[in-house]
Amino acid sequence: MRLQEPEQVRDTLARLSPVLAGDVGPLLDLPDEELLAQARCLTKKLRARRRAQNQADARRRAEAQVERLRSTASPYHGGLTVLGPAELLHSDLVRAPGMKFLELKTPDFQVVVRLEVLRRARPLLVPKPDLTAYLDAEGLHLRWNLGRGGLDLRYERGLTTHERGRVLEVTFARARSRPAGAWLGDVLADFGLVS
Repeated sequence: MRLQEPEQVRDTLARLSPVLAGDVGPLLDLPDEELLAQARCLTKKLRARRRAQNQADARRRAEAQVERLRSTASPYHGGLTVLGPAELLHSDLVRAPGMKFLELKTPDFQVVVRLEVLRRARPLLVPKPDLTAYLDAEGLHLRWNLGRGGLDLRYERGLTTHERGRVLEVTFARARSRPAGAWLGDVLADFGLVS
């Protein structure tokens, strides 16, 4: 509330009374100076509550995007995982509140990337129609223009304890391996020769 006149503040508080869940009634009877001071405190509380709710919503969206990135990536196989660039560069992921790093883990290695780098690169990379992304032991690789353009990312320094709390983690599972000849049973079943 940016209103300065006590009567305007009273009118606004009376209108917002259902939203504020009854915190307003006693305020309306206060003297003008005290009313303005209490209204400022109430406004600060409301802003803090709204900010906390917005951050919690953004964190939930970032976690959902991490899950989408994990589910759309190819299984880790032969030292490589292919990622969906749209999921990797999604605004909910790169703008995750309070997060500074993205840690991509496979059974054999892990790669840490600064979210700030992805955030800055996003407007330049998203319009590229042939953008690809993959992860290997060397880092996170983004390629476009049939491989002529590229960006290789990896945060080389170790993370401090404080930085560790600001990491979004994505873990990629190893591809399930089938024993040699296991496909033969599938083919015979498809032809109805075995059940």
